[in-house]
Amino acid sequence: MPHKDFDSSTLDTYSLSKLKLLYVDDEHEVLDSVKDLLEDQVESFFTATNGVEALEVINLHDVDIVLSDIYMPEMDGIKLSEIVKEEYPESKVILLSAFFNPSAMRKAIKIGVDDFIFKPFTSSINVLQPLYDAARDISYSRA
Repeated sequence: MPHKDFDSSTLDTYSLSKLKLLYVDDEHEVLDSVKDLLEDQVESFFTATNGVEALEVINLHDVDIVLSDIYMPEMDGIKLSEIVKEEYPESKVILLSAFFNPSAMRKAIKIGVDDFIFKPFTSSINVLQPLYDAARDISYSRA
């Protein structure tokens, strides 16, 4: 989903600094670049290279946001999202993909995925805006 109406004032209101984020991607270069972008902005930043590893991290930590690629070995992002939404309904799930796949998007919508980001990222705002939207929703639910 494009986020054309990004307002930098939301950065102060809906902070990521108290949230735990898990980023899941089998592409190590992308994993490292997203880690560089987000690690200092959240309370805790975790990584995994597939859905199986991601579930291990989620079981050990109270993760607020799962940011996951769709196409990965062992367990893809769609299956991971389905499990997270079923077993950890308070967690926000944002999927990423370099490929437009209407079938995968329909499945994601049915599962209740919170947002979708296309790779490659044209700017950091493409990643940050959906995260701040999720932080806002988490803030409202905890109020």
